Amino acid sequence: KKNMKDLIVSKIKALKEINPELLKSKVDFMLVDEEELLRAYQSVRDYLILTTKRLIFVDIQGITGKKQEYKSIGYSKISSFSVETAGTFDFDSEMKIWVSGLGIFEIEFAKNTDVKPILRILSRNSL
Repeated sequence: KKNMKDLIVSKIKALKEINPELLKSKVDFMLVDEEELLRAYQSVRDYLILTTKRLIFVDIQGITGKKQEYKSIGYSKISSFSVETAGTFDFDSEMKIWVSGLGIFEIEFAKNTDVKPILRILSRNSL
């Protein structure tokens, strides 16, 4: 029997860093007072935003992309995280984030994406 903590609830692949301002209009309706966008990463369709208060995952679904799922995770709900950096033959960095009560979020970054800024944000806000 699998434990709830072992459940992979979301998987995003091939994320590349982009200017957070490019995605602000897409999540502006969710932001609270004094919440700022710190970093943003986008794949072909999906994206991940790190703010001063939380992580926001946006999963674009369907052929037209009109259906979208938003996942908001407060840093206080992150119980742990890990990163596997790119090796000689493996060009992508992979991150796992364990979220209390939800499961594991797996994130795969595109080649040459610097994940250190994300680690700093997670370390600063989830401890």
